Amino acid sequence: MPKSIKYFFAVATLLVIGFLTRVWDVGTPNRVVFDEVYYGNFAAAYNCTGVRIFDMHPPHAKLLIAAAMRLSSYDCDYEFGGGGQPFAPGISIEKIRLVPALGGIAAVVIIFFLLIQLGAGIPAAFLGGLAIALDNALVLQSRVLNLDYALISGIFGGLLFYLLAEKQQAKWLKYLLCAVAGGFCGLALGAKLSGLIGLGMVALTIMLNRTESTRREIASSSLYVLLGFAFIFVGGWLIHFKLLVLPTNENLEKFVKPTGNLLVDFWKQNLLILSSQVKFQGTHPGTSPWWTWPLMYKSVHYGGMVFKGNPTVWLGSLLMGLFLLFQTKWQNLPKFSEVKKSPYFILVIGFLGSYLPYVSVTRTMLIWNYLTPLIFLILIVFTYLGQSHLKSLTTKSSIIVFCLIAATISLGFYLVSPLTYGGEEFRSTYKIAWDLDQLVKKFFGL
Repeated sequence: MPKSIKYFFAVATLLVIGFLTRVWDVGTPNRVVFDEVYYGNFAAAYNCTGVRIFDMHPPHAKLLIAAAMRLSSYDCDYEFGGGGQPFAPGISIEKIRLVPALGGIAAVVIIFFLLIQLGAGIPAAFLGGLAIALDNALVLQSRVLNLDYALISGIFGGLLFYLLAEKQQAKWLKYLLCAVAGGFCGLALGAKLSGLIGLGMVALTIMLNRTESTRREIASSSLYVLLGFAFIFVGGWLIHFKLLVLPTNENLEKFVKPTGNLLVDFWKQNLLILSSQVKFQGTHPGTSPWWTWPLMYKSVHYGGMVFKGNPTVWLGSLLMGLFLLFQTKWQNLPKFSEVKKSPYFILVIGFLGSYLPYVSVTRTMLIWNYLTPLIFLILIVFTYLGQSHLKSLTTKSSIIVFCLIAATISLGFYLVSPLTYGGEEFRSTYKIAWDLDQLVKKFFGL
């Protein structure tokens, strides 16, 4: 079978799975879920009131939600109330939730093609995409209003498009893809400050390949990445200032009132966001230590739904990661000049760079902060499988491994899905999840 046909069937299958898990019945529940009370009202401010707001995150992901509101003919008389409040009859929440849903589907395809660029091959890339498509935590985050859809798509989309750019012979196409990569990085940082890892990964990749390119090529690639980054990141802030022109309450106004100098206002707002992140002292019942996240110890409740990952994906990637760590023959490692050419090097740096900063954070943290490190770990695992056991499906053993992994990922999703979607089986599944949480808590003395 031609490789183009294999690509088509793999991508088409992932798109169908991504659509069914994220878009199907996305209007359910027809009520405000968890942080939708914040992001819904923030987006409504852009569309309706024009009153200045402040959030601990940049505006870009909320602007995309606001665009969906505009297209859905949002009723400006409606205000997102506390969690659990039903939506008014005229509110097409399914159209608004399409933004994170489509972002989640994009992430599935991005991971597939990123694994291809990392040398994994179609079978392993398909399984990596399947792990993203059928991870319950990622599915739930794609079905409610939040910022992670833009964060994840931006980080890994930026890395994908830069790797694609490196392989282009035509300079115009290479620099265009560099600009697109920079745009994705701008979207990632525009979602959350932790999205800076996206630009960092692209910058690291440029540095690692500097021996294979001339200084002029490196400078040109870097320039176009920065232009794309600035276009999206700065452009989002300009739209933010353009739409929010009315004063808010007196206490907040002294922080968010623009000076009229766009450069000063841009710098001031980003420093304010950084300061609020550092000084935040809020509490949450779902708070959990950073080192418990891979074990899914502490669930976050979404009112009838629970943020719980697919155990096959979360625990399986953790165990495989540990296996790869301990089976590495450290004393026989090649020189750094050879190590840095390995796809594992950039992925390990990405995992550590997106995970270790949380070690020093003392404020409230929730398990969804692990989503970016989790995806880097998934990339490591399936890159390894693609270069070892799943280079192709030409042997009986490779077919068995492929089917076994696909089946266990699917089974894990099925078992946890009542927590992801709610419904009649929610209570019994929740009890099992609660018992497992308590077992982990007792084992680690938490």
